[in-house]
Amino acid sequence: MSLGKDIILRIISGVVSIIGLIILIKSVNIGNSLANVRYRIEEYITTFRLLGAILLTVGSFSALRK
Repeated sequence: MSLGKDIILRIISGVVSIIGLIILIKSVNIGNSLANVRYRIEEYITTFRLLGAILLTVGSFSALRK
């Protein structure tokens, strides 16, 4: 892989990791803003935590690998 492509991949991976971390941190607020019933709030929170964890994991592993 060329140096330019490697740098672009690392930047994209870093951005994905940051987005995943933000979603994890804000999952409660995002869930509350999207739902008004307690059950739906809990499901939205769980969904956004899972999404954030996936993005953080994928982005981190991509950024750290050679």
